[in-house]
Amino acid sequence: MSVDYTQAEILAMDQAIGERQPPEITPAQHLRAARVTAFALFGNGQGIVVRLRAGETIQNFSLNPPVAGYLMKAIMDVALVAAWKIGGELLHPDASDHGMTNPVPDAERRWEKDLKKGRVIAPDLEALNRSPEVVSINGRGSLDEFAVTFVMENGGLVHFRLNPLVAWKMAIGITEIGMASDWWDGDGNLVPGRALN
Repeated sequence: MSVDYTQAEILAMDQAIGERQPPEITPAQHLRAARVTAFALFGNGQGIVVRLRAGETIQNFSLNPPVAGYLMKAIMDVALVAAWKIGGELLHPDASDHGMTNPVPDAERRWEKDLKKGRVIAPDLEALNRSPEVVSINGRGSLDEFAVTFVMENGGLVHFRLNPLVAWKMAIGITEIGMASDWWDGDGNLVPGRALN
Protein backbone atom coordinates (compact mmCIF):
# COMPACT_ATOMS: atom_id res chain seq x y z
CA MET A 1 0.00 0.00 0.00
CA SER A 2 1.35 3.42 -0.88
CA VAL A 3 1.39 6.52 1.29
CA ASP A 4 -2.12 7.85 1.83
CA TYR A 5 -1.04 11.48 2.34
CA THR A 6 -0.61 14.40 -0.03
CA GLN A 7 2.70 16.22 -0.29
CA ALA A 8 1.22 19.14 1.69
CA GLU A 9 0.14 16.79 4.49
CA ILE A 10 3.57 15.14 4.62
CA LEU A 11 5.30 18.53 4.75
CA ALA A 12 2.96 19.65 7.55
CA MET A 13 3.78 16.50 9.57
CA ASP A 14 7.49 17.04 8.94
CA GLN A 15 7.23 20.67 10.01
CA ALA A 16 5.40 19.67 13.21
CA ILE A 17 8.27 17.35 14.10
CA GLY A 18 10.69 20.28 14.08
CA GLU A 19 8.37 22.79 15.72
CA ARG A 20 7.31 20.44 18.53
CA GLN A 21 10.58 18.56 19.03
CA PRO A 22 11.32 18.27 22.75
CA PRO A 23 14.70 18.97 24.28
CA GLU A 24 16.95 15.99 24.89
CA ILE A 25 15.88 13.83 27.77
CA THR A 26 17.42 15.02 31.04
CA PRO A 27 19.32 12.66 33.36
CA ALA A 28 16.41 12.77 35.84
CA GLN A 29 13.87 11.96 33.11
CA HIS A 30 16.16 9.21 31.84
CA LEU A 31 16.23 7.54 35.25
CA ARG A 32 12.43 7.71 35.52
CA ALA A 33 11.79 6.56 31.94
CA ALA A 34 10.10 3.20 31.50
CA ARG A 35 12.41 0.44 30.26
CA VAL A 36 10.94 -1.20 27.17
CA THR A 37 11.68 -4.92 27.04
CA ALA A 38 9.47 -5.95 24.12
CA PHE A 39 7.44 -4.44 21.30
CA ALA A 40 5.30 -5.24 18.28
CA LEU A 41 4.50 -3.18 15.20
CA PHE A 42 1.71 -2.84 12.68
CA GLY A 43 1.82 -0.45 9.78
CA ASN A 44 0.44 0.53 6.42
CA GLY A 45 0.46 3.62 4.22
CA GLN A 46 -1.24 5.57 7.02
CA GLY A 47 1.50 5.02 9.60
CA ILE A 48 2.68 2.64 12.30
CA VAL A 49 1.33 1.61 15.65
CA VAL A 50 4.07 0.71 18.11
CA ARG A 51 2.99 -1.52 20.99
CA LEU A 52 5.51 -1.31 23.82
CA ARG A 53 5.90 -3.46 26.93
CA ALA A 54 7.53 -1.80 29.91
CA GLY A 55 7.26 -4.09 32.92
CA GLU A 56 3.63 -5.21 33.13
CA THR A 57 2.38 -2.16 31.22
CA ILE A 58 1.57 -2.35 27.51
CA GLN A 59 0.95 0.86 25.57
CA ASN A 60 0.15 1.66 21.95
CA PHE A 61 1.39 4.73 20.09
CA SER A 62 0.48 5.84 16.57
CA LEU A 63 3.30 7.29 14.44
CA ASN A 64 2.73 8.93 11.06
CA PRO A 65 5.30 8.10 8.34
CA PRO A 66 7.61 11.11 9.00
CA VAL A 67 7.70 10.46 12.78
CA ALA A 68 8.30 6.74 12.20
CA GLY A 69 11.12 7.61 9.79
CA TYR A 70 12.76 9.97 12.27
CA LEU A 71 12.57 7.32 15.01
CA MET A 72 14.15 4.73 12.70
CA LYS A 73 16.89 7.15 11.66
CA ALA A 74 17.64 8.21 15.26
CA ILE A 75 18.07 4.57 16.30
CA MET A 76 20.26 3.75 13.30
CA ASP A 77 22.41 6.84 13.88
CA VAL A 78 23.07 5.77 17.47
CA ALA A 79 23.79 2.20 16.36
CA LEU A 80 26.36 3.57 13.91
CA VAL A 81 28.08 6.03 16.25
CA ALA A 82 27.99 3.85 19.38
CA ALA A 83 28.92 0.75 17.34
CA TRP A 84 26.21 -1.40 18.92
CA LYS A 85 27.05 -5.10 18.97
CA ILE A 86 25.10 -8.24 19.68
CA GLY A 87 27.10 -11.43 20.09
CA GLY A 88 30.25 -9.54 19.13
CA GLU A 89 28.76 -8.57 15.74
CA LEU A 90 28.19 -4.94 14.81
CA LEU A 91 24.52 -4.23 14.11
CA HIS A 92 24.95 -1.31 11.72
CA PRO A 93 26.75 -2.32 8.50
CA ASP A 94 28.69 0.98 8.36
CA ALA A 95 29.75 1.05 12.02
CA SER A 96 33.40 0.81 13.02
CA ASP A 97 34.40 -1.34 15.95
CA HIS A 98 35.82 0.95 18.63
CA GLY A 99 36.80 -1.99 20.81
CA MET A 100 34.24 -1.01 23.47
CA THR A 101 32.12 -3.60 25.20
CA ASN A 102 28.94 -3.30 27.20
CA PRO A 103 29.83 -2.32 30.77
CA VAL A 104 27.07 -4.53 32.22
CA PRO A 105 28.01 -8.22 32.43
CA ASP A 106 25.56 -10.55 30.65
CA ALA A 107 23.49 -7.60 29.39
CA GLU A 108 22.95 -9.14 25.96
CA ARG A 109 21.67 -12.39 27.43
CA ARG A 110 19.23 -10.42 29.63
CA TRP A 111 18.01 -8.38 26.63
CA GLU A 112 17.30 -11.53 24.63
CA LYS A 113 15.57 -13.21 27.57
CA ASP A 114 13.41 -10.13 28.25
CA LEU A 115 12.47 -9.84 24.57
CA LYS A 116 11.39 -13.48 24.36
CA LYS A 117 9.62 -13.50 27.73
CA GLY A 118 7.84 -10.19 27.25
CA ARG A 119 6.37 -10.80 23.81
CA VAL A 120 3.30 -8.78 23.01
CA ILE A 121 0.49 -9.49 20.58
CA ALA A 122 0.90 -7.57 17.33
CA PRO A 123 -1.39 -4.56 17.00
CA ASP A 124 -3.76 -4.13 14.06
CA LEU A 125 -5.44 -1.41 12.00
CA GLU A 126 -7.96 -0.73 14.76
CA ALA A 127 -5.09 -0.13 17.21
CA LEU A 128 -3.46 2.22 14.69
CA ASN A 129 -6.64 4.28 14.43
CA ARG A 130 -7.34 4.35 18.19
CA SER A 131 -3.85 4.88 19.63
CA PRO A 132 -2.59 8.24 20.91
CA GLU A 133 -0.67 10.04 18.18
CA VAL A 134 3.03 10.87 18.46
CA VAL A 135 3.73 14.13 16.61
CA SER A 136 7.45 14.55 17.35
CA ILE A 137 10.36 12.72 18.95
CA ASN A 138 13.83 13.24 20.29
CA GLY A 139 16.20 10.37 20.92
CA ARG A 140 19.75 9.84 22.06
CA GLY A 141 21.80 6.84 22.90
CA SER A 142 24.91 5.30 24.31
CA LEU A 143 26.77 2.03 24.14
CA ASP A 144 24.03 0.19 26.04
CA GLU A 145 20.82 2.18 25.63
CA PHE A 146 18.57 4.34 23.45
CA ALA A 147 16.40 6.93 25.21
CA VAL A 148 13.48 8.53 23.41
CA THR A 149 10.90 11.17 24.19
CA PHE A 150 7.56 11.02 22.38
CA VAL A 151 5.61 14.26 22.06
CA MET A 152 1.92 13.44 22.02
CA GLU A 153 -0.75 15.27 20.02
CA ASN A 154 -2.07 16.73 23.29
CA GLY A 155 1.39 18.11 24.15
CA GLY A 156 2.25 15.48 26.75
CA LEU A 157 5.70 13.89 26.89
CA VAL A 158 6.38 10.18 27.29
CA HIS A 159 9.92 8.90 27.94
CA PHE A 160 11.23 5.39 27.24
CA ARG A 161 14.55 3.56 27.39
CA LEU A 162 15.32 0.72 24.99
CA ASN A 163 18.29 -1.59 25.01
CA PRO A 164 20.19 -1.88 21.70
CA LEU A 165 18.59 -5.21 20.78
CA VAL A 166 15.02 -3.90 21.14
CA ALA A 167 15.88 -0.57 19.50
CA TRP A 168 17.63 -2.18 16.52
CA LYS A 169 14.81 -4.67 15.93
CA MET A 170 12.33 -1.79 16.11
CA ALA A 171 14.29 0.22 13.53
CA ILE A 172 14.42 -2.80 11.22
CA GLY A 173 10.66 -3.36 11.66
CA ILE A 174 9.92 0.28 10.82
CA THR A 175 12.16 0.01 7.76
CA GLU A 176 10.36 -3.13 6.57
CA ILE A 177 6.92 -1.56 7.03
CA GLY A 178 8.01 1.63 5.27
CA MET A 179 9.42 -0.33 2.33
CA ALA A 180 6.33 -2.56 2.07
CA SER A 181 4.12 0.55 2.19
CA ASP A 182 6.21 2.35 -0.46
CA TRP A 183 6.95 5.25 1.91
CA TRP A 184 10.40 5.97 0.47
CA ASP A 185 11.94 6.24 -2.94
CA GLY A 186 15.38 4.84 -3.76
CA ASP A 187 17.04 7.95 -2.29
CA GLY A 188 15.27 7.74 1.08
CA ASN A 189 12.77 10.47 0.25
CA LEU A 190 9.28 10.14 1.65
CA VAL A 191 6.89 9.73 -1.26
CA PRO A 192 5.41 12.24 -1.77
CA GLY A 193 7.42 14.67 0.29
CA ARG A 194 10.97 15.49 1.14
CA ALA A 195 13.89 13.53 2.54
CA LEU A 196 13.68 12.41 6.15
CA ASN A 197 17.33 13.17 6.83
